[in-house]
Amino acid sequence: MSRSVIISSLAVTDTQSIINHLWACNADGQIPDVYAILDGGRDRRIFNMVHNSQLEYKSMCPGEGSYVLQRASPQIVKLEQENPLTLKIIDQGWGTSWCIFLISHAPSAFNRVRYNCEKITFVSDPAGQKLLFRYYDPRIMRVFLPTCTHEEAALIFGPVDEIAMEGEDSRQMIRFSLSETARNVPPLALNALRGESGLLKIRPAQIEAFNLN
Repeated sequence: MSRSVIISSLAVTDTQSIINHLWACNADGQIPDVYAILDGGRDRRIFNMVHNSQLEYKSMCPGEGSYVLQRASPQIVKLEQENPLTLKIIDQGWGTSWCIFLISHAPSAFNRVRYNCEKITFVSDPAGQKLLFRYYDPRIMRVFLPTCTHEEAALIFGPVDEIAMEGEDSRQMIRFSLSETARNVPPLALNALRGESGLLKIRPAQIEAFNLN
């Protein structure tokens, strides 16, 4: 079976090189929109950093949630290249599994990107049990994306073009993009993935991949 995602590895030496890679223009000269999904449970500083940044953000806490739950929930934020929060995330979070980055070269509405991320926050296991899916942890996403079918990958990416994160070696940035086949998956095929529960189902082979890493 052909691969659903294309994987590239880029050397990074410092904060500026990471920023340069994230905001690199595509072949058409378009400067991308860049989002970060930060794991509030990884570091207590994340919640205050995001909420004091004056950037567009949203806590992806299920329902209203308690204040404690909101602080530990994933936070999605639309980054700006020269904003102090961007520098803090990279200076303090790169190499510590704080977040993944979503890159969109076409103009992207914040709420559309957020909605797609929220739809995959919970998944079901092979037995049908509902689970929190911490896909915003790069250690999980690096393992998960290569296991995806074309349809699963298209569902995960939604409106974004690339997903970037630190490598197992923090001197590397790993970037995933959809294969041509995955980019052309029809919407009806994506709806079929969710089934009656409305949740993406994690397959046994994917569980095994997590257990091996």
